[in-house]
Amino acid sequence: IAAALGQFMMMLFTFLLARRVGPVSYGFYFSSFSLLFLTSILFNNGLDTWLLNQKLNETELHETYSQIVTVKTIGGIVWAALVVVIAPLIRPDVYLRTLLLINAVDIWTDAVFMSSLAVLNIQGRVKEYSISLILSRTFKLLSLLMLMFLGTEEVIPYAIGRAFISIVVATVALCRLKPRIIPIRFPALLNKLKSSRFFALSDFLATIYMQIDITLLNLMVGSFQVGVYSPASSMINALFVLPT
Repeated sequence: IAAALGQFMMMLFTFLLARRVGPVSYGFYFSSFSLLFLTSILFNNGLDTWLLNQKLNETELHETYSQIVTVKTIGGIVWAALVVVIAPLIRPDVYLRTLLLINAVDIWTDAVFMSSLAVLNIQGRVKEYSISLILSRTFKLLSLLMLMFLGTEEVIPYAIGRAFISIVVATVALCRLKPRIIPIRFPALLNKLKSSRFFALSDFLATIYMQIDITLLNLMVGSFQVGVYSPASSMINALFVLPT
């Protein structure tokens, strides 16, 4: 229920933002978001799904969680730098560096937050998991509504508001679970990445299924058409949650 409600609120966020800023501005926003989300597998690597399928005691869980947060932190910085630098060089008419940077922070910190939620799920803290997920999505929607109330029509403040909420909720989750900053041991890291490769492939294929149409449409016909098409696509993706 929490996942479905969270997905519904993100769908509502999409519709309201598209309506507020118009198809061109929203097309630029969602184009950068789609590319970043599609490539985020480079640092996510299916680790959250892999973690949910492991049988670990509390000590092992905390150790593994700390390793995942460390990997996502370092990998996320490298990923963001590569995409923010390279994408505008390839298609400066499609990808705006400012939006890429803001959305990269949003996706990166939300990925760390999702790892924290995976730990709560494993620990059986389902109520805390559900409340955390719903509150994170609620505050993102509220940031949008507040900016709409203030009369904001530019897309960048909405992107900043969403990214700011992602930073706050990820920080709160990290403070509660207290992962340790540990040095990366490459043999152990390679073993984990090898173990998670099938989960990474599954997540990658699911991401392609949901995002590749937006990315290709943007490259072929431009941001205006993406701004018209993507709200309907987001609604369909949100409805996929209901049967599960």
